[in-house]
Amino acid sequence: MRMISIIAGLLAATAAVAQDAPRRADAPPVITGTCAVLPMLPGTDIPVVEVMLGGKGPYRFAIDTGAGGHGRIKPELAAELGFEVIGQVRTPAPGGAVDTREVFGAPELAVGGVTFKDVGLVALSTVRGPNVPWDGILGIALFQRLALTLDYGNAKVRFGGPGLKEGLALEFDRSIPVFPLTIGGKTFAAHLDTGNGAGALFLSEADAQALPLSGEPVSRGKGRTSFGEFDIMEAPLSVPIMAGSAKLQMQAVGWPSPRPGGNLGSKGLKGMAVTIDTAAKLGDIRASGAAPTCPA
Repeated sequence: MRMISIIAGLLAATAAVAQDAPRRADAPPVITGTCAVLPMLPGTDIPVVEVMLGGKGPYRFAIDTGAGGHGRIKPELAAELGFEVIGQVRTPAPGGAVDTREVFGAPELAVGGVTFKDVGLVALSTVRGPNVPWDGILGIALFQRLALTLDYGNAKVRFGGPGLKEGLALEFDRSIPVFPLTIGGKTFAAHLDTGNGAGALFLSEADAQALPLSGEPVSRGKGRTSFGEFDIMEAPLSVPIMAGSAKLQMQAVGWPSPRPGGNLGSKGLKGMAVTIDTAAKLGDIRASGAAPTCPA
């Protein structure tokens, strides 16, 4: 059976990172530059961009809005770059165990013309395997004072730029943005988890099975999280999934959800552009149009 792994589930207990990591590992970093637009690199199910670390690179980093803290880095890359160990975090492991991982201090992380200084990067877990096609992860805490736009239709990412003055009112669960989605007249609080490349939308089994379905559930393989493996189920919907007035380009729902309320992954954003403005507590999801640009 095809094996599917979910970064979202790996970080389902991100509270451990937030509680145990030094302040440097999850506090908003110092930012220079106001806007940068980068291409999403091809070949993965989640958004990946090139970054520079301490003036060296480029390195491939995935953007995971479901990951707490500043992000993750392969320990061997951190050692190669001479990054200092600034602390440790505890995260859940299969069988109820707890893993202890080091936190590395990156003096500078740059995406185009935007630079984050004094960044804390946790050692990247091997739950997805040792050979993931990226060198690290950009976590949601990097963007608490900087709007983030992920344009899946145009394969572009904008860091910074104009914030939102109107949009969907967001809630935040340990800094992770929670978007309201409407399905068949019911509203679900779905964690936006761009690091989830396994499926479009996951709900609890009870919530998913209570929706208007147009076919029988089918197995989509196995999911792997820090807690172990589980079966992934999916069923087609007979009603659309709406984010405000925008209709998402997916027609199925999966379960179980790695987070309470629901989990909206990158596959659910196909053909869409999503913006998160944490400072304004607003979000926007719409069909991709013109590619994002920086103000002149």
